Amino acid sequence: CPNEQKTASTMLSPYHMLYSNRQWYVVGRSSVDRGIKVFPIQKLIKSELLDEKFKKPSRFKLDRYLDHSWDPVRQ
Repeated sequence: CPNEQKTASTMLSPYHMLYSNRQWYVVGRSSVDRGIKVFPIQKLIKSELLDEKFKKPSRFKLDRYLDHSWDPVRQ
């Protein structure tokens, strides 16, 4: 079905939250492919706070990442 919603589970290491186009997003590393992604918060179905720790890479810069990102996040 073309309108069927696909769901997936990932462990997210959140780096930043941002607000753009009247919507909140979280930017972070996904455990599925270890890639940095932008997740619209309104599409999150379930979240759970874990005891696991992580460090945001010191070389990660949000502005630089958003320069190569898709339009809804750019301001």
